[in-house]
Amino acid sequence: MTSAPIQKKSAALQPALAFILALTAIRLLWHLLEPVGMAGDETYYWLWGQYPDWGYFSKPPLIGWLYGGLTALFGAHTYVFKAAATLLGAGTLWFFHGTLYTLTANRSLALYGVVALGLMPANLLLGSMLTIDAPLLFCWTGGLYFTAKLLQDGPAQNRDFLGLALVLALGHLSKQMMLVQLPLMALTALFFKRALLRELRFWLALLGSLLALLPPLLWNAHNDWITLQHTAHHFEQAPIALGKSLGRVAELWGSLAALVSPVLFALLFPAIAYAWRKRHDRAVAFCALFGALGLILMSALALRQRINPNWPAVFLPGSLGLILLWAHAEASRLRWFHRGLWVAGGLSLGVMIILPLLEPLAAPLAEKGIQPQRRGWLGYPQLVQQTTARHPQADQIIFVGHRFTASQFAFHGSDPKRVHLWNPTHLINNQFDFFNPPELGKPALVIVERKRAESNAAIPPPLAAQLKNPRLVDELPMHPVRKFPTFKIYLADNLEAWMNP
Repeated sequence: MTSAPIQKKSAALQPALAFILALTAIRLLWHLLEPVGMAGDETYYWLWGQYPDWGYFSKPPLIGWLYGGLTALFGAHTYVFKAAATLLGAGTLWFFHGTLYTLTANRSLALYGVVALGLMPANLLLGSMLTIDAPLLFCWTGGLYFTAKLLQDGPAQNRDFLGLALVLALGHLSKQMMLVQLPLMALTALFFKRALLRELRFWLALLGSLLALLPPLLWNAHNDWITLQHTAHHFEQAPIALGKSLGRVAELWGSLAALVSPVLFALLFPAIAYAWRKRHDRAVAFCALFGALGLILMSALALRQRINPNWPAVFLPGSLGLILLWAHAEASRLRWFHRGLWVAGGLSLGVMIILPLLEPLAAPLAEKGIQPQRRGWLGYPQLVQQTTARHPQADQIIFVGHRFTASQFAFHGSDPKRVHLWNPTHLINNQFDFFNPPELGKPALVIVERKRAESNAAIPPPLAAQLKNPRLVDELPMHPVRKFPTFKIYLADNLEAWMNP
């Protein structure tokens, strides 16, 4: 006979599961329209997957393994990668609901939470691009869920320690940010369940998860710790001036307001004050530590440097949980939360409508000054096809420009391993520098990105010296509605040498 607590929990999960399944189905159908093509970040990570390794230039290896596995199973199809990101986003919603319900045993609050997170533009966009953030958020919210389970009164279960170790290990392989959870988990246990700190299983889960980093650490040890050097580069200080510092904070807050909805973001400020007053409440402190605290520290960091909007993404679920706890304390606050839900849903619906129309509306938008982004996806499939059709005689492509654009040529071309990126330095600049060099004694197309009208976009002299008879044969735009960048295409009869960095 089923016990009453199990029945109660099952009843709480049913509406949340129905919402997640319905939202995921809608998004999977939406992706059939290919509203979001492969952005430069995605094609770059996809290219990693064509060279399986224990580590990569800037990130741990999970994203490369994920792309490699999906490509091996299903081929290099945009829909497959978008569907994978969408499913990871669904898992994030499921873990978030479980976290809120475990912390509060409040069915209504947990359902509100999963609906709010699901309707946020952030969840839609992060679940539409298979970058490092999709698996990271899945693992991060998984870590929140299992930590909340371990904080419950009574003895902890082995399966929860095992689940925590697993999501932490996968998270460490996704992005360095996952390491932040370890001290936060220990701090939460110190405040609310000190018995956990005396549990061998707790430390085995936390510290044992670090074993997942052994492959990338060994890879880095053989490659001059290049990932650590790259990570440190993200924290180089910009010039501090009051106006510029405040401008960077305003830029970060503006991005977050657009990603979560301006109303919900505004509600975070009174929710933080509420958290201080209710700091002894386990659920409130949990959401503050794993959410609002991170956003506060990111805002402080913005005073000294520019913050990419995806950096604080992991702190959005915890911050949303804190807003919910604040809102549920009074009916008037809940009304404001409802308004935030409507705004978030409206923004996401607007994004879902606009994105499929970007290509047909590209020309009229360009007349208003809104042009396809270089790091986006519009124009690149046509550019690569046009280049290949006009110059089929070239066995290999040497690209002079940005790694994201070079990876677009690799993804949309016939053979990704025949696309190479010129490095004018003797330093390792990106993952292309670890790939196989071009073959000597064969013709090559050299594609030089021309960013501005005043640039002649000539082949760099050190590269030209290694080519036989290079000559300009074409110049094509990134997209027909953009004047720049264009790409000058040179054909060389022979690649006679190759200078490695």
